[in-house]
Amino acid sequence: MLVNKRNKHSWERFFAPGARMYHALAGSPTQPGLYHWVNTWGTADGADRGVYADFLDEAAVILKKPALKESALKFRESYQLWLKFADAILPDDIPMLGESKKLIQKKHTLFVKQGESALPEVKKINVRLRELLKESETDFPLSNVQAAELRANLRDIVLEISSVEQAAVDRMQNALV
Repeated sequence: MLVNKRNKHSWERFFAPGARMYHALAGSPTQPGLYHWVNTWGTADGADRGVYADFLDEAAVILKKPALKESALKFRESYQLWLKFADAILPDDIPMLGESKKLIQKKHTLFVKQGESALPEVKKINVRLRELLKESETDFPLSNVQAAELRANLRDIVLEISSVEQAAVDRMQNALV
């Protein structure tokens, strides 16, 4: 769907360059975007794949199934790819998107480290994120061609993740037989 041009629900049609694409990638202070889901939403960054790899390492010992460590290694590889994907969602070389990534990450870090005491700073970040969303309505930094290139890059990384995770699942299944 990232590169499909014919489906009415494709990213090209549904998230054309502008506020809708910005919202899909960066979200808003009240609705997570793709970057949030990958790097700030779960237990850990990288779509929780590092945490899952740790779980498999522990399970290998507890279940006396050392072959599970092979699956854990593939999930660690997947973790690195998810970080690459998150970076590609909001590229630093596109100022509006790079700033959004830094703000989202800062807001998350403040929340995790300071909790409620970070609220004044979090509110300031939310104001700026709302401004960026508003700016994206009239001054989105990508042309249609550049947006298509971004989507194609995201697709390529997703396919790479899929391949690595399929190998991880296959190894896990084989270890449990």
